Amino acid sequence: GNNANNNNAQNNRGRGRRNNQRGGGRAPRPLAKRYLFGKPRPEWGKPPSFVGGGLGAKELTFEVMEEENYAWRVPWPYNHELVQMENMERMEREGIVSYGLDRKKNKAGGNPIDKLNPTTTEAATTHPPPPSESDANSCNTDVTKTPTIRMSRQRWFTLQMSDTYQENCRLYKEMAGNVGRVAGAGALNDPNALAMFVADYPYLAETILQLAMILYYVNDRGRGNDLLRRCMFLYETALPSTVMPPITTNSNDVDNSNKNNNSNLDAENEILIDIDREPNAELFSTLFRIMQTSGMTGLYPNALAVGRFLLSLDPLRDPMGVLLILDYYALACRRSALMSGVVSKEVEMGSAFIIQLVESNLIHIHYMDPLTSRHHWCPLVQMPNWAFSRALALYRLSKNDEAAREEKDGTSSLEHRAEEALILALTRFPIVLPKLLTMNNINTQDRSFRMDWPSILPYFSEDAVEKVCDDHGVEDRVTKAAGDHVVRIFVQRFHEVWAEENVLQWMYSCADKMVKQRQQQIRVAQSTDSGSNEKHSDAPMAHSEHIKAFTSKFSPALARYAQCDPSEYEDAFRTLPPEALALDLNMVAPAMALDPNRRGRFLRGINNRGAAMGRAREDQDVEALMDQLRRVIGRQDDDGEMLDPDSPLLHLYLQSLLPWAQVDGVRPPRG
Repeated sequence: GNNANNNNAQNNRGRGRRNNQRGGGRAPRPLAKRYLFGKPRPEWGKPPSFVGGGLGAKELTFEVMEEENYAWRVPWPYNHELVQMENMERMEREGIVSYGLDRKKNKAGGNPIDKLNPTTTEAATTHPPPPSESDANSCNTDVTKTPTIRMSRQRWFTLQMSDTYQENCRLYKEMAGNVGRVAGAGALNDPNALAMFVADYPYLAETILQLAMILYYVNDRGRGNDLLRRCMFLYETALPSTVMPPITTNSNDVDNSNKNNNSNLDAENEILIDIDREPNAELFSTLFRIMQTSGMTGLYPNALAVGRFLLSLDPLRDPMGVLLILDYYALACRRSALMSGVVSKEVEMGSAFIIQLVESNLIHIHYMDPLTSRHHWCPLVQMPNWAFSRALALYRLSKNDEAAREEKDGTSSLEHRAEEALILALTRFPIVLPKLLTMNNINTQDRSFRMDWPSILPYFSEDAVEKVCDDHGVEDRVTKAAGDHVVRIFVQRFHEVWAEENVLQWMYSCADKMVKQRQQQIRVAQSTDSGSNEKHSDAPMAHSEHIKAFTSKFSPALARYAQCDPSEYEDAFRTLPPEALALDLNMVAPAMALDPNRRGRFLRGINNRGAAMGRAREDQDVEALMDQLRRVIGRQDDDGEMLDPDSPLLHLYLQSLLPWAQVDGVRPPRG
């Protein structure tokens, strides 16, 4: 009997193996979740879900907006299509023009608008053509020409806080006050209290991010990086896979299609998050800090990947100023890969990314003037850093383009494109040239056979800026200040990539061509005015009064970046000693040793009137007894003696035996 049972068991096991090979049998075990920002440590545990008192996420569909009574609406400029539809309906009601709109369909809010202004086509709203000079630089406020993302392709997501999480955030704000959009920008009154708070609430992302940045500013980068990773782990756990970018092993990924997840590629959806809806701002701050710290440590591919993901969450507004630094990470990456679409051999992925992003014309800078409500926008190439980065990227690719050197003069088409791109950048932003030379400590006073900077630089004046609108003096001043601010950030961080000898020689040759063309134009103009073209056509430009400097042309849309802090784009934090912040590094240890099941040990006295009054009521009897004891021993101070909890243990114990002694933050014993 036993032998028969054993044979049957062996047959069943063999049959099960064969069924599994055919696809039958038990379902395979589910794969473990793969994290994009590094494998979480085992001691971090599993953060609570939204139901369990943590963070969650949801999609802001039309039904959700109805449930929230339209407390949130699609932000500008993503609602351009809706605004245009409302204007068309108004014009149709007034009898100005007839569009034949189906109001029942369009007022649903989430459906696409099929009939737009006749001057705007569907291609213009999805993949707009390169704008002309008049469209990009003029003070045009016509919304029908605005490049945007069709509302039918927009999918908005948001983080949501549970009641427990909201209560913890309220306690944090009472302790630390409001924190700016970029975490770490404001100083806390007591960083030690923040460390205690993180130890008691280990799954509150806002406090973890704040403490991480404090540690970075006191040059404790190891523990700061651990907390920053832990903060991103909380957000990555809460966000659905639809929001996160796909996990791919393809090293040639330079697609700039702005899609986050593979499931959205076929539907051509854009996954977006509104930074102005609570608590999404902390997610943007965490991603920005990860990008920033990765770039500071030389992990440029990681910084580029995080920056691209951060930009994809809000590409039209760029609330964190990613476009001011993203091209630097691409240029500093220097990672090569096979790219069949550019050349037939390995090229730099960063350079290819810059060229494809600029020439795809998918990204535009939008700015709404708060005073005049004028809407300004410009293509990416009209940002100073992207104009010069595109030229340098083409130049780098041209050096690897040996297979394309088939022209008679031995040059490639990429070299011509690089030269044209640099001349265009120098023509539009001439003030960049002298600033780059100054930052790189280039001697511009002496002449040599290869470079003669003293004869070139007078044409690149730092004060010559072309007016944008003749009738808006204030707008011109704001535009110039914003343009100078963007140029300052660009030169501050990018000057090193322009310091190579061959790059300087190439930049000088392009600037020399520009100067010779300008001199020829001035000669022709002078000859025309004097009526003696033959006499002055070959005359040298010897007098300084004949020099007409190039003028910078800034777009008013650059005012979007006028408030960006240049220190956020440097290659290192401006650190302070721990004593300057009164930070006790020993207090940080409990925050680092995460134990979600431990009991809160730190009792913090929040300095607000309501809490003080509550404690006064509770301890009224104890205070009365203390007053009697003080009068007996002859002490007149009503406040008592506050003990320092960081004093030596024996000294603190002996002091605590005195009846009038109190420990700051610890309640006296109840009577």
